[in-house]
Amino acid sequence: MALSIDVKTVKYALGTSTAFVLFVVDTKLEKEKVYYECVQDYCISNPSIFEKLEDQKTVTIRVPVEQELSITDDLLKKLAMIVFVNCDSKNIKRYEE
Repeated sequence: MALSIDVKTVKYALGTSTAFVLFVVDTKLEKEKVYYECVQDYCISNPSIFEKLEDQKTVTIRVPVEQELSITDDLLKKLAMIVFVNCDSKNIKRYEE
């Protein structure tokens, strides 16, 4: 699932040391489903996005349908424990205890 996000929002997300999680609701289904993506992790995995932040007004972020929100969501729980360092730069790294 691809979303067009305002560059200001992505820059704000990259400026935080805690996980900035984007939630997307698919309302077209009979039973709505919620998917999510950590913006910092997405940028780490797709470093070309940093160049786009300099000269575009929006960027596309792909939210994997495999990351569907559930009550016992271990990945989302782990995201709550991550700290990002070197925020707001191409050198951003994630730190897990």
